[in-house]
Amino acid sequence: MCNYRTQLSNEQMAQHRDKLEEMARDGIVDIDGNTIVITQKRLPFVRNVAAALDPLMEHTTKAFSKPI
Repeated sequence: MCNYRTQLSNEQMAQHRDKLEEMARDGIVDIDGNTIVITQKRLPFVRNVAAALDPLMEHTTKAFSKPI
C-alpha cells in the first residue's frame, strides 16, 4: 500500500482478473504485465484495491478496517 504498486504471480493475476480489469476500466489502476499500479489521481482508493486482492477479506463479516 505504501508504494502504490504490487507485482502479482500469474496465478494471482488469473484469480483476480475480473476485479483488476474493472478497476483498470474505472481508471483506478494501471496494469503492466503482472504489475499493478494505483494511478496518481486515485491514491485515496489504495485500501479498496488492497482489500480486493486480500484473500482474508473475501469471506469476512468484520467491518473494521474494511474500505468504505
